[in-house]
Amino acid sequence: MHTQLSEWSNNMVSMYQISSSYEKKLLAVKASENFSSYIKSFLKNKKKSNDLISHLKSLKYNQKKITLDQIIANLILLFNAGNEATTHMIGNSIYTLLDKKYSYGTNNKENEQLINELMRYNPPLHFFSRFAKEKVIIEDYVFENGSSIGLLLAAGNRDPKIFKRPNDFLPNRSQINNLSLGIGEHFCLGSHLARLELKISLKEIYKKFPNLSLKKKPSYLNSYHFRGLKELKVKAF
Repeated sequence: MHTQLSEWSNNMVSMYQISSSYEKKLLAVKASENFSSYIKSFLKNKKKSNDLISHLKSLKYNQKKITLDQIIANLILLFNAGNEATTHMIGNSIYTLLDKKYSYGTNNKENEQLINELMRYNPPLHFFSRFAKEKVIIEDYVFENGSSIGLLLAAGNRDPKIFKRPNDFLPNRSQINNLSLGIGEHFCLGSHLARLELKISLKEIYKKFPNLSLKKKPSYLNSYHFRGLKELKVKAF
């Protein structure tokens, strides 16, 4: 089933490509419909447990604070964010480490700094749109209430006013705050899980393949929302 879920996720986010075709948009719609049907069937047969889906289902049936459509929308969001963003974060991180001739070590403090720097330097999400809740003036730009604003999070991670040598990859950078996981009320719901997944992935990959090296310089996907590799060819031995 995981192969089918991954295919649905890939099709749903394909519409975020710059040159997304009508056919890809149709695939995205179809994938959304199929995933929604799967979730409805899953919820119907799911036994109560101490997990997020059970809690969402409990809210719907007991307190009537959330609708079935809202449950499905939240699960699609969590599923796509957890699958696409994590996949690209791992790929981007391995490429960065191989390109910069650096590896994942055993020192926990250094690894924490390394994880933060990987997320700052080459994050999987570069762009988000937000809406102004009130009139805002930033330098010479005026954003009226309701205006759509494009936030370039990755550009903020390279702000020379905040980060010293912002365009350099510094594994031991002590500054940990960056915008890769958002900020304020939009801070990533899965931030702790994202960090944990990246830590475990890098630890296990370098444990199994300590001599990992880059076989060919990769190219990036044609996407304005997610930043990830088309493929990553490496030599393990």
